[in-house]
Amino acid sequence: MNAVWLLLLPIQWLGAAILAGTVHELGHLIWLWGVGSRVWRIQIGAFGAKIETEMLTPQQELGAALAGPAAGLVLCLYWGVLPRTAFCSLLQSIYNLIPLYPMDGGRALRAFQKILKEYRHKEKSVAKDRVSGYNDSD
Repeated sequence: MNAVWLLLLPIQWLGAAILAGTVHELGHLIWLWGVGSRVWRIQIGAFGAKIETEMLTPQQELGAALAGPAAGLVLCLYWGVLPRTAFCSLLQSIYNLIPLYPMDGGRALRAFQKILKEYRHKEKSVAKDRVSGYNDSD
């Protein structure tokens, strides 16, 4: 459906949407490279992009998922210079933050749930250690 809309848009809007999408994907890539993750492949198609990487920790996954929409929202700061691009970027960021997997919002939610699960597991372990009298610092 997105491809149909892009074909119906005037060329200025098409260019703006492509630029906004490029900035969005660069946000993901910059984050991934920043945390030292290897990127194996990037696929770009009519329904979006897919970046294949090595396994990420939940914290890295959360950051990577939010980096694309964040880059798009930063692009909105250029509204006065690139209004069409900023508008497309805002729409893409909002759309991508919908918490449905495999969109960025769904990925972020899934990663956040994993982080909470790890945190709760650590809290239970600490509580058991206190009850049993075991202490790592001894």
